[in-house]
Amino acid sequence: MEVTDLLFRLILLFLPGIVAFILVDKLTVHKKFELDEKVLYSLILGLFSYLLYTLGLIAFQSLGWADISRNPSFFSAVSNTSTPIDFWEIAVCIPVSVVTGFSVSYAISHRWVFRLGKFLRVTQKHGSPGALEYLINSNAQWVVIRDAERDLMYYGKILLWSNPDERDEICLTEVKVYRNSTGNFLYDTPTLLVMADWSKLSFEFPAITKNLNAKRNGKK
Repeated sequence: MEVTDLLFRLILLFLPGIVAFILVDKLTVHKKFELDEKVLYSLILGLFSYLLYTLGLIAFQSLGWADISRNPSFFSAVSNTSTPIDFWEIAVCIPVSVVTGFSVSYAISHRWVFRLGKFLRVTQKHGSPGALEYLINSNAQWVVIRDAERDLMYYGKILLWSNPDERDEICLTEVKVYRNSTGNFLYDTPTLLVMADWSKLSFEFPAITKNLNAKRNGKK
């Protein structure tokens, strides 16, 4: 068998993993994946999807909910190139991989692994690509953005923000704009898209500061 044929065979077999990875890639905020990471995560998600499919097949057979006589062929097809590819199995695993992709995305977005690690005291990482993303994800609604170069200050409610690996954008609503150096009010606007290098801006989160102060006072 030529290498191209083997590669095509593997792509077909791991199509569920590729689907799951695409969902995770699109639904979560993260640093840009390298090619080897894309391949590795697709393989892992594919194996997990086939494992869920196998467990579901065993459950259906043991409970007698359906007369299913077929056995999973994925693992045999991966290890033995003479085993024919079961396209029905791949077709069934693709919806399973969609569930896998959504579940993994939910776990990543809510930082389950890092929360468990903190609970077990094995890590102090917060699970976000950067400190700013962590603060924005910490139920922060209102923010003060200071642009020293333009001598402007924006106070508004966070609507959405872009992936900082792609572009630096943050959209605010109910915005009030002030002169940063004097604090003089300039104007207000329903919606404002701030497009600037985040490293040149400063961000203040009044609600988070207020909550931290309340917790500190409560401990006294």
